[in-house]
Amino acid sequence: MKENEKEKTGGAAGAAAKAAEKVAEAFGRKKKPEDAPAEEKAETIEEPTAEDLKKQVEFLKKQVEFLTKQAAVAEAKAKVEKFLNEKLTLDVQEGDTVRQFVTKTLDPLENLDNFKICLTRLWFNTDVLVEWSMPPGMTENL
Repeated sequence: MKENEKEKTGGAAGAAAKAAEKVAEAFGRKKKPEDAPAEEKAETIEEPTAEDLKKQVEFLKKQVEFLTKQAAVAEAKAKVEKFLNEKLTLDVQEGDTVRQFVTKTLDPLENLDNFKICLTRLWFNTDVLVEWSMPPGMTENL
């Protein structure tokens, strides 16, 4: 294989060229046949229409939204994991009346009762809201 052919078909440059072709095909741009000279191919890509640009903008907006959500989920997950791996000191209701509290230091992962009590402070301590009353995804459309 010649050196020029390797550059065209392999490595990052080849992957970028293939990705560019897929984007061009996805947005309806036409190309010359593969046997046409490189100069002709470069000249024959049509200018994107307003509709093509709108599609590209919408696609990019969706990508940014998706990546932003992924980053937010990763950040929230890290906060919750840190919260659950640290001991928590809080006033716990204990006794015959609702007004009797005892200060306790709890390890959330020690047992189920500690876990339940510590989850009541999750939002306050981490700013991570868990919507327990609705199925996943339902709060996105409110």
